[in-house]
Amino acid sequence: MNETTTTAAKPKKTKTPKTVTTPVEGATPEKKGIGEIAKAAAAQRNTIAQADVFVFVRNPEKPVAPQAKTIIATIEAHGAEGVVRPQLVKELVTTLTTRQPAERILTYYQKTLVDVGAIQIVNPGREKLADAVVEEVAAAA
Repeated sequence: MNETTTTAAKPKKTKTPKTVTTPVEGATPEKKGIGEIAKAAAAQRNTIAQADVFVFVRNPEKPVAPQAKTIIATIEAHGAEGVVRPQLVKELVTTLTTRQPAERILTYYQKTLVDVGAIQIVNPGREKLADAVVEEVAAAA
């Protein structure tokens, strides 16, 4: 006797996103999921990043990549007052040799340049944003 057995497909479980009330700029005050908070925070972070002031500190003791050296030299040329991100990117477009956008190259090297002590990034808005995001995530958990 030939018997065939069939199994019913299990229904897929869908996750319900956690919801929180958020005061993050760009998000409405109604309940939002974590993903929407993250998107709003990213947009706000990008806006704040435009106010970053890059200030030359010293030439690094450790060797850095040629593109990083170009970034350091460009910042150093602006002296003690530093240079804001949009102006720096505009200048790097003409001095960097790369197929990537200058903004992307700057973003890639900025942490390394801060870590080796070559530059300092000044922007009090970043600290306020970080505190707000931490509070939002804690409230969502």
